[in-house]
Amino acid sequence: MKYFVIILIVILIIANIAQAVLPFFKRDENDNKNEGIKYYPYKKKLLLTKREYAFYCKLKEVTEKNNLDILSKIRLADLIEVDNSLSEKERIKYFNMIKAKHIDFAIAKNMSIKMLIELDDNSHSKSDRRDRDDFVNNALTKAGYTFVRTYGDLQEIEKILNPPTSEVINNANT
Repeated sequence: MKYFVIILIVILIIANIAQAVLPFFKRDENDNKNEGIKYYPYKKKLLLTKREYAFYCKLKEVTEKNNLDILSKIRLADLIEVDNSLSEKERIKYFNMIKAKHIDFAIAKNMSIKMLIELDDNSHSKSDRRDRDDFVNNALTKAGYTFVRTYGDLQEIEKILNPPTSEVINNANT
């Protein structure tokens, strides 16, 4: 009888612990819904880093001359889409490759993208970052975008936005 009472007490203790801990492991059907959320652990942050903002200020001088707009932090998934001819499984695979990546800046006229710009830094020399950069370069180029990578130099950007007069005349004649 003594052992029975001890076993019963142990079972009750385990049951109480399980009842207290189980809700932390159980997935509720409302886990992905916003209902009942009372705690929001978010705080405001700057859209651009100090370096990106300094580049933005220089870029703004160039774009204002051409009556162009600067957009920033644009997801690849907002710029390109996966070909519908692929199977659903392949579309999901390729969408997942672009959904969380973004481009630093886009130059636009009336919300039509003229050029995309990625502001690089030393982190882009790491092998995993180079792989990511190659993927982004190829995806955007294949989609037909003019895409520039820069460490902050505006020369190539200005050249694209303001081609020499001879290039403008040649392009008009073709």
